[in-house]
Amino acid sequence: MTSSSSLDLDFAALLCARLCHDMAGPVGAVNNGAELLSEGGDEGLEEARELISSCAGQAVRRLRFFRLAYGSHYGAMDWSGAMQASEAMLADSKIEIAWRGGYGAAESFEIADTGKLALNMLLLAVNALPRGGQLDFAFAGEVRKPSITIRGSGVPVIIDDDAMAALASGCRREGAVLKDINARFVQPFLTGMLAADLGLTVGAAATGEGQFEVSTAPA
Repeated sequence: MTSSSSLDLDFAALLCARLCHDMAGPVGAVNNGAELLSEGGDEGLEEARELISSCAGQAVRRLRFFRLAYGSHYGAMDWSGAMQASEAMLADSKIEIAWRGGYGAAESFEIADTGKLALNMLLLAVNALPRGGQLDFAFAGEVRKPSITIRGSGVPVIIDDDAMAALASGCRREGAVLKDINARFVQPFLTGMLAADLGLTVGAAATGEGQFEVSTAPA
């Protein structure tokens, strides 16, 4: 029988692996730019500087977002700051975001639970739009009983069955298992667990050609 502490360690390891994967692109590009600089000479110098500047900025924006999305579940969060971090994280993508509703500007512990769920639902929606598109977020209800709906559009829309299975497993919370979940699917699993902590489930489904919805529902 696997102990709960062992499962926690497995979960932490998978989440770290996912984070490293998500950060590998911009950090690797910064390293490539540094190697160009070290070769010396004026040729390609400006290109190397631009590459380092651009990718270092991308890495910083991603880290700020992931600190909020994957960080301590017991910290405070500023709602407007979290939304700004989301927009900054996607600044280099082909995805446009619109926000409707929210939960105030003051930093609080209550907002953190709902905010972390919203940020991870954002990642689910982003992964459904590999070539970009539009996302419309709608927030309603009390902060501890939120109703979150993300409607997306783009071509193509890809909703991964394995990711949805991991999401559903996380939503079960007490019955959740890490079996067959790897680093690729640990983020949907986390999303489900965050929803379960608020007495919710999260689902994602296509709603038409080039359209989909990620939304919460009472558990």
